[in-house]
Amino acid sequence: MSSPEILCIFHSDATVLTFLKSTAGSELLGNLIIEVSAQPSLSYLLGLETPVNHPGLAGVLGPLKLEELAVEHPYAPAPIVLASGSSTSASALRAALSQLKAKASDYRRITLLVPMFEAATIGAALGEADRFAVAWDITALPSPDLAKFAAWIRDEGLTDPACFDGMFSYTPNLLDGTAVSHVQKLSALMAPLREANPAIQSEIAIAST
Repeated sequence: MSSPEILCIFHSDATVLTFLKSTAGSELLGNLIIEVSAQPSLSYLLGLETPVNHPGLAGVLGPLKLEELAVEHPYAPAPIVLASGSSTSASALRAALSQLKAKASDYRRITLLVPMFEAATIGAALGEADRFAVAWDITALPSPDLAKFAAWIRDEGLTDPACFDGMFSYTPNLLDGTAVSHVQKLSALMAPLREANPAIQSEIAIAST
């Protein structure tokens, strides 16, 4: 079988799973999701206790298959390989990514979820992906990690229109009147940015739990 298309989404928060269930996020969804992180976070959102011996993506370095590593959950929009239950080295994640296409021939499309603050550590191994996107939870306050990530993705050239599917802003909850006003202001601020780079979405996705 042919190799799957791999889409890498850099995300600011674990609420990214909520975004993938929205109309805008569903366009970025593969038929398998993989959390690429040294530490678990999505399992907390799902209310799951990841076993300490669960190897996460690094499990493909051994005899385990992706379908054996994946779990299904009503809240997750597709089967998901959660991060390891214990800390995983960046070198193990990089090695696993280098083997991913060879180990994933049963899948048509895979979505990698990479925390922004870990992107530089995983580094060039993310080049295994075919396309890239950014998902930013606008309800979370900006942090120094966000500025570092912006510099890294620019320096790596990953916002080239040939491989960049866009920057998506979203909110994980239904909004009250005050929040709606906040979103409207942000949408207006982002509109001129989209004129300069069509890959930056001017509308903010409302992704309700």
